[in-house]
Amino acid sequence: MFIPPAWKLNDSSIKVLEKLGFGLVEMQEEFLLLSHKPFKKIKVPKISNWDSTGHPEKNIPNIVRDRRRFKLLDRQTEMIRIAMHPRDPHEALKDQIDMIYELKDQGYTIALYKDLIPKLGEAPYTII
Repeated sequence: MFIPPAWKLNDSSIKVLEKLGFGLVEMQEEFLLLSHKPFKKIKVPKISNWDSTGHPEKNIPNIVRDRRRFKLLDRQTEMIRIAMHPRDPHEALKDQIDMIYELKDQGYTIALYKDLIPKLGEAPYTII
């Protein structure tokens, strides 16, 4: 599993990841399943991300916006992706942990990447 910085990746990087044996790449709005030939591109919901600047102090205005977005989430969504970073503002990390507990209380399960790969192999996809 590889998550590129800012969830952006070019074709050369994909080839290098394939040679290194990576099976799954997570990008902003899709998973790229490298373990399938041809590769599978699987659309997923946009990630909830508190870090839009790379600087914790500049991300503080995101906290209120992201709290509001979380409250408006469609609870029928099969997958909710939350990106946690050690450099997120302290309040954002607390919110993210609270969100995870709230989602678990609502019946969501926390999936591990190793468990996702077989499921993604069966998902609807676009061949690239």
